[in-house]
Amino acid sequence: MRPARCPGRSCSALYRAAGTGPELQGELQRLEELRLLAVEHYAQVRLELGQSDALVPELRSLTQQHPFRERIWEMLTIALHPMGRQADALAAYPQVRRILADELGFDPTNGLRRLEEQILRGEPEVRVRAVESAQPLVCFPHSS
Repeated sequence: MRPARCPGRSCSALYRAAGTGPELQGELQRLEELRLLAVEHYAQVRLELGQSDALVPELRSLTQQHPFRERIWEMLTIALHPMGRQADALAAYPQVRRILADELGFDPTNGLRRLEEQILRGEPEVRVRAVESAQPLVCFPHSS
């Protein structure tokens, strides 16, 4: 089964062209966060469908563009693992740990640490953690 094309890819160029004035900055940040969440959800679906081979290059690119998004690092690690690339999967953890420590002054979350431990223990199947989004997204127009 092949998933539908990610709508975030075609729409992202449209919203970037909308303008970048100071009055739009907050809204653009909100839209970018929503776009990244959609990209993460889409990547998770592709992982669950077993599309690791095609997903690795995209996830590597995303870790370069958004190095502080641990969920993307988790998915990259999980995508590499079933391909028999445990060394590459394990190399991601020290890389993200260094980035977070150098840039933000803290260590990765428990999810990434547990993932590294699972791979070190040789567990055959590791999974990306579920996204915690119990509430549906509702957008209301801004009042002027």
